Amino acid sequence: MGREEEGGEEVVRYRDVDIPVRRRRITLGDIKAVLGDDIDDAVVYICGVPTMTDDFVGGLVGELGMDPGRVLFEKWW
Repeated sequence: MGREEEGGEEVVRYRDVDIPVRRRRITLGDIKAVLGDDIDDAVVYICGVPTMTDDFVGGLVGELGMDPGRVLFEKWW
């Protein structure tokens, strides 16, 4: 495991897998970056506290223009 800085954020990299781990909360920008050009074909599942879930669903549908039927969510209290 190695730690480095990328874009002003601490990133942890594991030797056995090529997946960077950022030590912060996920953002709408993170989801947008992962979806890339496949946003029209993507299905996104959001699970979390109600305020977080509402923010992400609203951003995906409102800001990014995703079809509401392709944004699934579950709220836990």
